[in-house]
Amino acid sequence: MKSFKEQLEEIEERVKASNATRKKLSKKLDRQHAADLNLKVKNVITDLDNLAWKLENQIDITGHENEVKNVTSQIDKIISDSKKLQNDLKKTTKALMK
Repeated sequence: MKSFKEQLEEIEERVKASNATRKKLSKKLDRQHAADLNLKVKNVITDLDNLAWKLENQIDITGHENEVKNVTSQIDKIISDSKKLQNDLKKTTKALMK
């Protein structure tokens, strides 16, 4: 299984804009855009946490405890990586707005 970082790199390669497109679309990062970016990452973390909670508490997993535990541990790893991403993104957006 690919790590979260490898998956992000793969996605980044797939959606890279051409230089001409980048010139047309690029604009300075302002507080609202930075807040939007940070909110998206926060929402990902919240959604993953809710998913894990539902798997552990709302769905009858009788007989499939090991499978669910495996899935929730993977979710926990992604949440951990996402929290690192959240911290890095906050630092980056602050630096870009200076």
